[in-house]
Amino acid sequence: MRRLGILAGFVILLTVFGASSAGLLPSLPFLVQTADPNASPMMATPEQANQFVFWVVFVLINLVGAGVTLTLVMWFLGRATNHARNLPNTPPAILNRPAESESLPAGNESKAQLSEGSA
Repeated sequence: MRRLGILAGFVILLTVFGASSAGLLPSLPFLVQTADPNASPMMATPEQANQFVFWVVFVLINLVGAGVTLTLVMWFLGRATNHARNLPNTPPAILNRPAESESLPAGNESKAQLSEGSA
């Protein structure tokens, strides 16, 4: 039943738009490129040609701008990576501490006793 409703809606939509584009419903505006029956539908009006040139230039400028931006970002990231690679390979001072088992005093005290006694 749902498919039949979708099909009926699609047929009604096609009928309305087909009638309006054929000129049977003059209330809906459509761009008429030419009234000459011998004219080519592939020819552009001067306004359409200007818009095409505008959009092509706009897209090219944005592509160049995006390319320059990505180039700068990658260049700065590459510099940071090379700088990090050239640093000496020594761990930070906090990692150079002795392990907890090595810092226990000699004797029979456990870690739990040491933590309770120091608190």
